[in-house]
Amino acid sequence: MKSGFDVSLACIACAALLQACGGGGGGGTAPFPAATAEPSPDTPSQSDPGPTPSEEAPRFVATDAAEYLLVGPSTRAEDLSGFEQNAKGAMTRLENLSLSGDFVVANVEATTEYAMGRWVDGTVTYSGGEKPQSYVLRGDAEGSSFHYLVFNPATSWPETGEARCDAGVFSTPTYDRGNFNDPMYYAGEPGAHSGTGTASGSAQLRFENGPQISGEITVVADGASGTVLLEPEAIVRHIQFVPPRALSGSYFQNSSNNSFGAETVLASAARGFYLMSGYATVLSNGARYVGVARFHCE
Repeated sequence: MKSGFDVSLACIACAALLQACGGGGGGGTAPFPAATAEPSPDTPSQSDPGPTPSEEAPRFVATDAAEYLLVGPSTRAEDLSGFEQNAKGAMTRLENLSLSGDFVVANVEATTEYAMGRWVDGTVTYSGGEKPQSYVLRGDAEGSSFHYLVFNPATSWPETGEARCDAGVFSTPTYDRGNFNDPMYYAGEPGAHSGTGTASGSAQLRFENGPQISGEITVVADGASGTVLLEPEAIVRHIQFVPPRALSGSYFQNSSNNSFGAETVLASAARGFYLMSGYATVLSNGARYVGVARFHCE
């Protein structure tokens, strides 16, 4: 898949150019932001104290085709050949991205089949360029988070049939503050919107000339709402992969500071399939929120 970062802060110098990974899939659209200022000294420590042995979570078991989706201040969709996962099931490294410092990971879902979470506090470092680049997260009040999904794409599916999907699991959607110097895409000044909202949705999966999906994700914050559709078009667009992969939507190919949409991947499961979706939606008050969602269909 192609990979790259969509930088939401134009005032930050960009250091890494969009790169193409093997496979011909879709990725993000812009470099990783340069280093931001460190948190102020009075920022309280929010480090993860670590679990007791009895709290240890299942670890994701990756196949050779493993992938991850990431949305937040930047977006990325990429093959996953290396990662680190702590005992609570939280991912702390995804390929060239790592989370360090007094970090907080929220909305953690951990199984042997997938992992999901949201980097809320800490320093995110991208080491894929000529020199490491850093981005400091400052918690939910700030609004910016990196949301991730890690999974093994489905490589086969029925010729016909239908799968019933559950109500879904959602990361807490976060306000995308975008470019502070260019507010034309957003209503109000930075800080005018809540850092987080709530998400809900539904999905349907059927098989006819390949996997076909439908559904929607709705975000509510500050009394406003916005809905993004799970796009059914060309869900087998990545059929050129060996083995084939099914992906729907164009958000990761066309993501930018003002774009919205959903990208949904058909992922393998012991029973049925998962629909893994990264999305951005614009609310009725003009605020843009991002997040990830997981639907289990069987």
